[in-house]
Parts: sequence; C-alpha cells; structure tokens
Amino acid sequence: MQNESFLRVVPEDLTNEGYRAKVDAAMAEVYERAEVKSATGEAARLSASRERLLLARKNLYARQHEVAKAVRLVRENAAPVLIHDFGDHSPQIDTARLVESSLALQEEERLLAVAIQRLLEEELPWATIEHHRMEAERLALTASALEKAAEDRAQKLAQMVAQAADFEGEIAVDTSSGLSGALLKEAEQMRAQGQAELRSAEEEEQRWRTIRQARTQTKE
Repeated sequence: MQNESFLRVVPEDLTNEGYRAKVDAAMAEVYERAEVKSATGEAARLSASRERLLLARKNLYARQHEVAKAVRLVRENAAPVLIHDFGDHSPQIDTARLVESSLALQEEERLLAVAIQRLLEEELPWATIEHHRMEAERLALTASALEKAAEDRAQKLAQMVAQAADFEGEIAVDTSSGLSGALLKEAEQMRAQGQAELRSAEEEEQRWRTIRQARTQTKE
C-alpha cells in the first residue's frame, strides 16, 4: 500500500532527458557570468598558445630530420663528385658554391637545435605550467559560480516552502535530489579537477626547476 503521508511532486516534463536539459540550462547561465567568461577566454588563449608550441616542436623536429639528412648526403656525395670533376683538365664544379651550400645547411642545423632546446627547456614547460594554472583558476571560478547559483535556487525554494508550511505545517525538503543538488555535484567535480590541474602545474614546475638546476651545475 502506498504511503500517502509522503508527497513527491515531479513536473510532468521532467524525464531523465528533461532533467539533464534543466541542469544544462542552469549551467549555461553560469557560463555566461562575466568572471567565468573571462577565465574561460583566458584559458582558451593559453591552451591555443600551448598547442602552437606543440605544433612548432613537431615541425622543428621534422625540419631538423630533413636538414640532417641533407647534410649527410652532401658529405657523402661531395668527395666522389669532386674527385670525378677534378679528373678533368678544366673542372666544372664551383667548389665555393658547394662549400657555401654545405655551410648553410650546417648553420640551419645548428639554429634548429638552438630553437628546439629553447622550446623544450623554456617556452613549452612554462606554457604548460600557465595552462594548468589558468585551467585550475577557471574551474575554481566556475565551481564558485555554480555554488552561488545553487544557493540562490535553494533560497528561492526555501521561500516557496515557507509559504507551503504556512498552509500545511512543517515540511522537509531534500534539495540534493533536485537541480540545486545537481549544480553542487558539478561544482564538487570541478573543484576536484581544479586541484588536479594545480598538482600538474606544481609537478611540471618542479621538473623544470630540477632540470634547470642540473644544467646550471653541469656548466659550472
């Protein structure tokens, strides 16, 4: 027999999909808040900068491989070509141009190595650290905004319940099963993700400092 002393009110349109849609709509309002939009935009900018550096690393390695191959071919082929050409009374090979081409490739190889070292030891580590830190800040700000939205909803619900209590008497409401509870769960997950991002930033910075210190001691 159904317990008629317990009253559970559910909107007619609140199916599982409908419930998720209401949660998403409430979260969308939070994402439109100025501080959240600002943090999201800055996080996206830093993420794009880091992706650009990752692409630079890929392309620099590819070019370094091409140049190293070209330098090797020049060294392997130059001697036989020179020997063959100088076997004539009037050599046709422009040795100065050959040397210039070889030196140009070697200089490019050196510059690529310098660029890759700077990218790996300085720019990419700090871009990664800043990315993790900004992502942590974005998650924390969003979590705070979600908690504020849940608090606002809870206060409105409390006013409604107070009016109902005037009519019926004492009424108990469990907000954890409603939209307020869903927003708080989302906020809790974001705070956990934010802490993970901070740990990643700290680990990356510690790794960078260790490598930098080791390099400094080697130079000394």
